[in-house]
Amino acid sequence: MSMRQLRTDARVAVVLALRELLKLRSERARVFGMVVQPLLIWWVFGFGFETGFGGGSGSASFQDYFFPGVVMMSVLFGCVFSSMTVIDDRQGGFLQSALVTPASRVAIVLGKSLGVTTLTFLQTALILLFAFFFHEGNWRVDLDQFLAWYGITCFALVPLNLAVAFWLNSTQSFHAFMGIVLLPAWALSGAVFPLREGLMQHIALLNPMSYMVDGFRSSFGFQLSSVSPMPLVVQLVVLVFLGVGGVSLSVLSLKKSAGSQ
Repeated sequence: MSMRQLRTDARVAVVLALRELLKLRSERARVFGMVVQPLLIWWVFGFGFETGFGGGSGSASFQDYFFPGVVMMSVLFGCVFSSMTVIDDRQGGFLQSALVTPASRVAIVLGKSLGVTTLTFLQTALILLFAFFFHEGNWRVDLDQFLAWYGITCFALVPLNLAVAFWLNSTQSFHAFMGIVLLPAWALSGAVFPLREGLMQHIALLNPMSYMVDGFRSSFGFQLSSVSPMPLVVQLVVLVFLGVGGVSLSVLSLKKSAGSQ
């Protein structure tokens, strides 16, 4: 690949990423909803299950145990709703305009992924700030580990969502995918309650979202959810391979979408 092609790919990727951020001016209600909804779920479930929580994270309360799962929910919702805009872009003709540029398909996928990751991070940062100011939790955040794990989580999650969005033809279909696949994966990740034995734990061992939640839980200084016996470094390697596979799948799905226009 020539330097000229690399510069073209970089410019297109940056433009696509900036476009995602500029959408904030016209989609403030969506961003507000994605910030408030995880906080409401955290408080409602936290107060509701506090007395019946049997532990699983040392001396941490249920609200403390649940908070890394809420962060994962914020990341998931941000990825999902931002990825759904791909369908609107295709129907509005913007995706076709991007495809006729000299940029490679990989640059388009990475640019869109970078924009979604940045937008989701802003939403998650608001949740973190709100929680730290208004909740007296028994936690301390390792910022470097949190940012690193956040990046690898989005690298693994965003391209897979984009691959599905490139393939589907309507937002209703993507909502069905979210309800059938993504939300159950989140619930079976140890985000809400410990999964330590039985069939549920075996299912969770095959669930990459379990590794994402474990990374966030570790960055807050909590014990892991005991879903996976693998150390964090092994889980990280799994997520890296998942991200590489997601990018490849997104490129293939984008080519198929372009060929069907």
